[in-house]
Amino acid sequence: MNHPVEQKYVSLSVRRRLGQTGYVPRFPSLNRIYNGLLGAVLLLALAPLLLGFALVLRIAQGPGVLVRASRLGQDRQAFDVYRFATVGQDRLNPMADRNLRPTPLGVYLRETGLDALPQLLNVVLGDMNICGPHPVRSAIAQIEEARDPLYGTRFAVKPGLISFTQAVMGPGANQRVRGKLTYRLCRAPVNVLAEWRLMVQISVTVLRKTVRQWTLGARQAGHLIRARRKAQDLNIQLKTATGTFPVYALSQSLLTTPHVVTGGAAQIIFGVGKGTRKARVELGRLSHLQGETVFQYLAANENAAHLISRYLKDEATVGPRRPDWQPPRLSDLQYELDLHIARETVPVGVPRR
Repeated sequence: MNHPVEQKYVSLSVRRRLGQTGYVPRFPSLNRIYNGLLGAVLLLALAPLLLGFALVLRIAQGPGVLVRASRLGQDRQAFDVYRFATVGQDRLNPMADRNLRPTPLGVYLRETGLDALPQLLNVVLGDMNICGPHPVRSAIAQIEEARDPLYGTRFAVKPGLISFTQAVMGPGANQRVRGKLTYRLCRAPVNVLAEWRLMVQISVTVLRKTVRQWTLGARQAGHLIRARRKAQDLNIQLKTATGTFPVYALSQSLLTTPHVVTGGAAQIIFGVGKGTRKARVELGRLSHLQGETVFQYLAANENAAHLISRYLKDEATVGPRRPDWQPPRLSDLQYELDLHIARETVPVGVPRR
């Protein structure tokens, strides 16, 4: 069943804001041929890589390298999608109720999205396109349609191996935020150049993350180096009721500032492109050691959860733009000076260590 807004394209300004991409083909027959040929070429080109993944997974996880699951496609037609299995049987305790365990390769495939590469077969068969909305289960579709009457717009087009929404939003983004972007894309026309640009961006991002994980992550202090680099590259600041302070290091759930700062409601301010973003957070102070304060930060609302997931945690496949300006970097000498000042201004009631 086609949605009544299927052929209504969004305005040019919206398409530009979304990277001039969309899911509605102007010429369905030509688009089908294009996706089928591109899917076949990619499947043949990546066959050695897919076979290598399958062999390693077979050795590490046992049988059942591929997982098949039912999903809804265009006009709500059910079809089977294929993915690499990212968990295997726990050979140390095969009788346990939960005998599935993640393997290093399985975790890597899931984090990079490469576990979906077998869906190139679905593209060749015509069930999916290269770019389109993420295929969903029937049960999930029923739940979401009950909450959002526009959710069914996604079934006017074919699902895709690559979802623009999945690529630019991390798992921390709320379903309502994701749904708004998907709805707009399901009303915008296909742009082949934008699809190719998106594929190149995803390939470069996956390669960069892989190299970073093998090099920087292998070192003992790699996590601290990444945390400091992220805080300085984005010029992250922490705004509280008592003032605005520079953040020296920021990880997936913790931030560090060389100042005496109280917890509670706050804002994390960081640079993106030509402007800044602000995410409202709740701070829970974990420790105060020699003037350095470490907090655990949690998003205070849905918008903040999206901003933190995409910009601060780098959970999106296609990362955001870095600030256009050269942010002032906090040198180690300046950090030591800030620590010295903080030690001399420890408020009453905060124990010195």
